Amino acid sequence: MNRASFREYCGKNIASIKSSNSIILQRKKRSYFFIPWNRKSKKLFQKTHTVLYDATLKHDSYVEKTAKYLSCSPETEEVLKRSVDIAITVVAIFFLAILMLMIAMLIKLDSRGPIFFTQERLGRFRVPFKCIKFRTMVHNAEQNTGPVWASKYDCRVTRIGHILRKSRLDELPQLLNVLRGDMSIVGPRPIRQFFADQLVVHEPHYDLRFAVKPGITGWAQVKYKYAASIDDQLTKYSYDIFYITNRSLLFDFMIMAETFLIVFGLRGL
Repeated sequence: MNRASFREYCGKNIASIKSSNSIILQRKKRSYFFIPWNRKSKKLFQKTHTVLYDATLKHDSYVEKTAKYLSCSPETEEVLKRSVDIAITVVAIFFLAILMLMIAMLIKLDSRGPIFFTQERLGRFRVPFKCIKFRTMVHNAEQNTGPVWASKYDCRVTRIGHILRKSRLDELPQLLNVLRGDMSIVGPRPIRQFFADQLVVHEPHYDLRFAVKPGITGWAQVKYKYAASIDDQLTKYSYDIFYITNRSLLFDFMIMAETFLIVFGLRGL
């Protein structure tokens, strides 16, 4: 699916989007652009959570705003975001190369199987790509079960895998996906088509989250727990819509700052 297809999709669904009973997010009326980064503003930012509301009660819904964004995303914004992604990725790979090598050695010593785990995920406009991560589960974890949601106490996760998932360090190889242009540093979490097709049944406008590239980290990732069910995924979808309709470079940097707190505080899964 490309931008033209999304524009056609949005044009056909504006009316249904306005009258949808889908649960979406409404941003609190606070500006992200002129907040000095100090203790008080950090506390304010952490409290800038979003409020669930029914789209039937709001004419100017955030899903509708996403539809407008899909049809007229500024090219200069895309170029600037891509430039920032490349710059951050190159610097990160340079400084984290030794850490990534150590993680690779620990994975190899901890369990049998490859160091990296690659899986097809959906990117922008639902275009599939090969997402690469450090392997955190036993080899061929879904051989007997098929695709299933990962849970907090998943018995398939290895010893080193628990640490990597909790610190989010298993996502580091996705820096290569950013360089290739499949992903961004900040964006919705890349999802498998198997699960995306399930979620569309429950949320007809779920595909709106594919308006932007998926990210290594994102608003949903830092503000909500690890999604282990359809209900969790639909809640994270609401956060994704909030990010898409309010995204800016400053918002991206603030999400990155939250991510560092999670990595060093081990507040992940």
